[in-house]
Amino acid sequence: GASFEWKNNVGVQVSTTAQFTPSTSTITVPGQYAFFVTQTLMTGQTSASVQVSITVNPTPVNSVSATFQTLCSGQSTTLTASGANSYIWTPVNQTGSAITVTPSATSTYTVVGTSLGCVGNSTQITITVNDIATITNKTICQGSTTTLTTSGADTYTWLPTTGLNDSIISTITDVSCNGVNNGNISLSITGNQGPYSYLWSTGDSLQSISNLPGGVYNVLVTDSFGCSNTQSFT
Repeated sequence: GASFEWKNNVGVQVSTTAQFTPSTSTITVPGQYAFFVTQTLMTGQTSASVQVSITVNPTPVNSVSATFQTLCSGQSTTLTASGANSYIWTPVNQTGSAITVTPSATSTYTVVGTSLGCVGNSTQITITVNDIATITNKTICQGSTTTLTTSGADTYTWLPTTGLNDSIISTITDVSCNGVNNGNISLSITGNQGPYSYLWSTGDSLQSISNLPGGVYNVLVTDSFGCSNTQSFT
């Protein structure tokens, strides 16, 4: 039968078979490659050289970035890929060079780019999601102290800067003359922890007491949480 000879563009023989598959030793970088084949018959006749051209496209090298790689819960960021012509993102199953994501927890996204039919490397990026700071509600009595503890952030600002401020405001009507029982004490409570209960040194349980002789009167006011405050009036 006939024999074949393949040569590269600089005249180096690369194969003597009828079918020639270029290898990485003959194609080292992307670009245009020319190979030439001749056929020799058993009679010794040799055909004219025939050129075969091969175009080798580069494999895309993908890269990915994010506008923000660390988020608070509920925030969004844009992921941008480069290095290829088309892209597919997982696990969100989206396409395009840029996508916007709103992860509810720390998540890793993978993008694969394709150019001219060549599939590039798989590239990943991790978006860290920080939890929103949490705090446990507490109930204390006026004048007491407690420690408030929170977590989930790096820095904290506490508002308001003042403490509890429920107070007793009184209106007193003095007796008109010594020995006359016409004094009055009326209370007004500021704050929002009502309803309030009252216990006077006279045994009364109303917010105001009247028909009082001159003297010292004490009242114990208790709010809906069981916190108490005592005040004296003369």
